[in-house]
Amino acid sequence: MNKEINRLDCAVVEDLLPLYHDGVVNVITAEAVEEHLKECELCKKEYESISADIGEKKEKSTKEAFTIMIKKKRIKQVLLTAFACVISCCILSGSWTFLNHACVFEQKDVKVERVYRYRSTDGEDKFFVELESSPARSISVDYKDEDGVKVCEATIRAPFIPPSKEEYNWNSVILISAENKETGIYSDELKIGEITAWTKEGNANDEVPAYVYAYDLYENSNNDEFGDSDTCGWSWYGNTATIEHAKYGRLTWNMEGKLIEGSPETEKEILDLYK
Repeated sequence: MNKEINRLDCAVVEDLLPLYHDGVVNVITAEAVEEHLKECELCKKEYESISADIGEKKEKSTKEAFTIMIKKKRIKQVLLTAFACVISCCILSGSWTFLNHACVFEQKDVKVERVYRYRSTDGEDKFFVELESSPARSISVDYKDEDGVKVCEATIRAPFIPPSKEEYNWNSVILISAENKETGIYSDELKIGEITAWTKEGNANDEVPAYVYAYDLYENSNNDEFGDSDTCGWSWYGNTATIEHAKYGRLTWNMEGKLIEGSPETEKEILDLYK
């Protein structure tokens, strides 16, 4: 009878051991289990085995949790770093675009090299304006009547951060309409900033060099009659102007208007377009 009771006691204790190990049994049950373990080697060994297994599992679980935590932390750091890099690039790119394009200011010290007035192939009178190494970003034009003189006032705008001479080593060409579109009246003078760049009285008889017409040809390269952007190219560097055209080939002039590369017959053919 006592042996059956002991076996029953052992069976009960074995069921209680995991709970006892975790400390979730009441005080009376805990004391009873402790007393039993003192007298029963079999249950004592079982308890030691359970303790070892639970400890190993907890250690493994802790290591896995720690590893997962480290991985998550590293991933988070990588994502934050990548996000910070993207934001920094966007800020830098946006700042440069704003300063160099949107944030432009009136250029007071514009040096005008040459100005010619000519009639374009579209029938409009235009001013061909060459600026020395000027990083012109945009131009605004206002037409005024000053004591009976029709004046075209142009304001050149340059980027906030102008390029260096080494970076911007070519002259800048702009075309300005001589006609006030609202009134249909043509200007007698062209002013750029505070500079009187062209007057009807002093410059109306100036000979217009062939490269001016070549540049107009390039500007009108979207017209099927004169070519397209894929077959017409223009370069203006140092003291030479060059046009490359599928129909007219390559021609180069110096700033005095002398043809230094290409056929004079081809040059005449271009000039005939503007007669």
